[in-house]
Amino acid sequence: FSATAIIGIGLPLFLVTIAETLLRAQLLSCEDGRWKLRGSLAGIADILPSSVSQLVDKEMEALPEEDQAILEAASVAGESFDLASLAAASGSTEDQVESRSARWMRQHRFLMQDATTPSRFRFRHAVFQDAVYRRIPAGRCARLHRAIGQALVATHGPDTAAIAAEAAVHFERGGDVAAAISCLEQAANRSIGRCAYADALAHA
Repeated sequence: FSATAIIGIGLPLFLVTIAETLLRAQLLSCEDGRWKLRGSLAGIADILPSSVSQLVDKEMEALPEEDQAILEAASVAGESFDLASLAAASGSTEDQVESRSARWMRQHRFLMQDATTPSRFRFRHAVFQDAVYRRIPAGRCARLHRAIGQALVATHGPDTAAIAAEAAVHFERGGDVAAAISCLEQAANRSIGRCAYADALAHA
């Protein structure tokens, strides 16, 4: 692997990712308190990525399309996400999204639970989110942003103003200018009501 990859994302994350990859491939095991590699070094080198992004690409390609859709929607949703929005954007049910998210969390793959809100999940590292996001074709990415924005508005009902700024970002990136303007107006009015005039001006 390259020195650039290690310096760019941090040695601990890269080494942990490599170790987890070897464990899942059953090429690394603990015997009598000692860690041992199985197989030849050349064979092991063939499966190791030169960066975390390459590892994510390999793992994504091995997943069923439904799982890929969930992770793509998650990368579009942002730093953390709720099950309802993710289900609406990916075309899966909330139960499906929750079961897969929980499984990936147990396997130390892709996702983890949000420390501040247990009902939400997040990517284990921004590098994982970015690697998945970059895989998405532009047209699909725009559709996912619109779907996430619509889901946020739908799930918050009369309290849309609370998530208006977040929804506006998704509508803007999704090319729905009218919806983005409506959300920004709500966000500005909410900021005025809280005497957060700098925020109101930014939204305006």
